[in-house]
Amino acid sequence: MFKKPSLHNLKVILLSFMVFNCDEAIPDNLLDPSNENYSEVSTVITAGPSEGSIRILSSATFSYTGGPLVIGYSHRIDFKSEVSDWSDWSTDTVVTYDNLDEGEQTFHVRGKYSETDIQLVSTQRNFIIDAVPGPSIRVFPRMTHADINSEFVIDIYAEELEESTPISGVELEVQYDSQFIILPPGAEDPISKGELLLNHSGINLLIDEISEGSIKLNIGVSEGTNFTGLTGTGILCSITFQSIQSGQSSILINSPEYRDANNTIIEIYETISGVVIVEE
Repeated sequence: MFKKPSLHNLKVILLSFMVFNCDEAIPDNLLDPSNENYSEVSTVITAGPSEGSIRILSSATFSYTGGPLVIGYSHRIDFKSEVSDWSDWSTDTVVTYDNLDEGEQTFHVRGKYSETDIQLVSTQRNFIIDAVPGPSIRVFPRMTHADINSEFVIDIYAEELEESTPISGVELEVQYDSQFIILPPGAEDPISKGELLLNHSGINLLIDEISEGSIKLNIGVSEGTNFTGLTGTGILCSITFQSIQSGQSSILINSPEYRDANNTIIEIYETISGVVIVEE
């Protein structure tokens, strides 16, 4: 007759089984830094603009991986010496950046095994955006994020003005949505000369008209100066805005004109506007 094992005998059998199979039941922990097989968190960029490349598009897409143990990735892209914020952690391994500004860009990506085991030194890729041929005119930066009731600066750039045809006059209108952004009330000088104009004493910046959501500007070389006109790339003027409500406003450059010393219109190859996103 079958005899039911006692509770004591079952505990002994179970304990013996656990001891016998100890090595198989507890595998090596590859996420334990004390484990000889542990590898620090690292990521590899598998696709995207190559190191030091010059890109003639204003967007860039990167792919990356850190292996099966990585549970999340964070990325950012820096413009010249400006350090941007890291993105939220995500399992995505592809990211596209649009509306990149002209100049040096550095893409960063990092991975993590856990909330405390994070890649200390990001994986980087440096490249250059040169998407705007000249002569052109553009808003910088192309995309601005601003908090409500904060002030920020938008620059109007002249792009690749040719030495063979120096620019002696510029006319343009800057339009924006005054529901979201305005010129700061009471500001003494919300519109100022940019570096391209400050380099020459014979250039005047005239504000023809300021109305709700619109600024008309006229830039010209004073008569009687030896300076013939603007060449190269640089800031024509800087405009300080104040954000007043959450939402999105375009910064449009309307009806821009370049003229030479003979008052002949110089064709503008491209006009690039911007956007401001006001956040709570």
